[in-house]
Amino acid sequence: MNTDTKKLLLIADSKTLQNALEKQLRQAFPQLSVYCCPADSQKIPVEAENCFSVFSNKRAFDLFMESHSTDLVSQYIIGTEEFTAGTLFRILEKVGTMATDGKFSAKYTFSDIIGQTPSLCRLKSSAEKIAKTDLSVLIEGPTGTGKKLFAHAIHNASSRAHLPFITVNLSSADALQNLHWLRRGAEGGSVFLDHIDGASPDVQTELLSILEEKCRFSQVRLISASSCDLSQKCQENAFRQDLYYRLREGYLYLPPLKERKEDIPLLIEHCAKYTFHCDKPFSPEVIELLTEAPWPGNVRELRNLIKFAVAVSERDVIIKSDLPYEELRQADKRKKSEKELPPETDEITLSILSAIHQLNERDEIAGRNRIYWYLKDNGYQISEYKIRKTIPQMAIQGLVSSGHGKYGLSLTDKGIMILEMYHQKG
Repeated sequence: MNTDTKKLLLIADSKTLQNALEKQLRQAFPQLSVYCCPADSQKIPVEAENCFSVFSNKRAFDLFMESHSTDLVSQYIIGTEEFTAGTLFRILEKVGTMATDGKFSAKYTFSDIIGQTPSLCRLKSSAEKIAKTDLSVLIEGPTGTGKKLFAHAIHNASSRAHLPFITVNLSSADALQNLHWLRRGAEGGSVFLDHIDGASPDVQTELLSILEEKCRFSQVRLISASSCDLSQKCQENAFRQDLYYRLREGYLYLPPLKERKEDIPLLIEHCAKYTFHCDKPFSPEVIELLTEAPWPGNVRELRNLIKFAVAVSERDVIIKSDLPYEELRQADKRKKSEKELPPETDEITLSILSAIHQLNERDEIAGRNRIYWYLKDNGYQISEYKIRKTIPQMAIQGLVSSGHGKYGLSLTDKGIMILEMYHQKG
C-alpha cells in the first residue's frame, strides 16, 4: 500500500456502529477521505481501492473475510465497538498521514528548549529526571513561557515516547466531552491537560472521578499545565484540593522571560534562523533593546515580534525600524526610566519596597515572612530565600530600617523617594 494515501476504508457490522465510527474517524483525521463498507457487502467502493482498512471489531473482520481476498485488506486494524485513543494512534502510525496538531504525538524534545541561564538548565535537568518516572506532573508559569514545550519534551524523554500523546484543553466549551480520552484510556501513553486552571467545577469533578478508576487509568501518565498558582485557587475554593494533589506529584515552575534575560539573544538567533529560516543578523542596538524589554507575553511575544521583523525587513540586517512601533516604544520607555533610577533599584528591590510600604500603610508588621506572602498574593514570584538575601543589602543601601516601632521593617526617606520616583516613571 502507498503510505502517502489519504484514504481510509471503514468496515462495520452494523449501520449504527458505522455512523458512529465514521464520525469519529472524520474528526480525528480531517485530512483523510473516509469511505464505508458493510461487513457483509460483496464489493467495496471503487474509490476505496488501496485504502487502509479499519474494521469496527473482530466480527466485522470475520464477516468481510468470508467473501473477500486478503489482498484487499493487506493493511488493516481491528478496532473495538468504540475506538480508543490508542486505536487512532495506531491508524496514524500505519497510514503515515499529515500533521495532526499534536493530537496523538509529541513533536518537541528538550533540545528544542533554548537557553543557558542556570535557572533554565536546572529546570531542564529536573524535567529530564521526572520524565524517567511515572509521576504525574504539574507545570505552572505565566502565559507564553513554554509549558506545552516542556510537556512534549517530558513525554518524548520517557519510556512512553512511542505511545499516544493526547492533548485535552480543559478550558474549552467541550472539555467534558474531550475527557472521553481519559475515560477510555490512552493505552499507556501521556495525556496533556492544558489550561487546567480553566477547568469548570463539573470538569474537575469528572476528572477526579476518572482518576479514581485506578484499574483503567494506572498506566496513563498525566501532565498538566496552569498559567496561575493552583494552590492559590485551592485556597479560594476555585479548584479542588484533592484533585490538585493528584496532579502535583512532580512540579515545575517556568519563570517569565524577564527573569532570564541572558537567554534572549540566543532565542532571537535560534527563532529567526530555525523557525523563520532567516539568516539576517539583528543589529546590536536591536539586541540590546529587546533584551531590556519587559515581555509580558514571554517567549511567545518575543517570537511574534521576531516573525514581524523578519517579514518586513528589507536590508541585510534587522534594525530598530523593522520592529513593531508599540513594542519599540514600550521597551525604550522602560530602558530610559530604569536609567534614571539609582542602580540599586532592581525589580526585586522595588517589589519589596512596595510591599513594605503597603504593609506599613495597613498597620501590619512588615516581617520577611509577611512580605513573602504579600508579594505572592499579588502575583509576584519571589522566593523567601531571595527576600532574605535582598533585605540586608537594602539596609546597607539605606533603603529600609528595622526595629522601629511596631512595623518591623520600614522605609527610609531614601527608600520612599526611590519608590515615588519609580511610580512616576512607570
